[in-house]
Amino acid sequence: MINSFGDARSLAVSYIGISHKSSGKVRDYLIRKDVSAEVSEQVVASLTDDGYLDDLRIARSVIQARSGRKAEGRIALQQRMSQAGISRDVISESCEFMPEDEISILELFDKKLMPDLQKQIGLDTFNAEIWMNKSFRFLLSRGYSTSLAIETLRKRIHDVK
Repeated sequence: MINSFGDARSLAVSYIGISHKSSGKVRDYLIRKDVSAEVSEQVVASLTDDGYLDDLRIARSVIQARSGRKAEGRIALQQRMSQAGISRDVISESCEFMPEDEISILELFDKKLMPDLQKQIGLDTFNAEIWMNKSFRFLLSRGYSTSLAIETLRKRIHDVK
């Protein structure tokens, strides 16, 4: 068991290297390396204070990466951040940088589903019901609510006709 703050900090800094790691990932790494929980917390706090760890930067990066064709609803984004080891406080704080679901779903529809729809409409084998069901399941898989997915599909399909 590593109980030395200096040894644990050195271990954490070498783990971080030149990459960006979340506080949760570093904490988990230290615990896996047999650093006591108390020392792990001290090291993470110290690295955060010194600017080695910045969960908000990582959260903003996740939000930016999950836009356009890769857009997700707020709940899905929050879950993704949690899995990335970003602290709950930072996840809550980062909500101000997340687009509203009503906006991001339109962006996703326009960037991903609309080009597919336009390509499919020209085919003799196009089945609107199958396409709608597939698109509906896709929107749900991206973390959007059932009602928002249905409403968006209805409105956007109406615009195509």
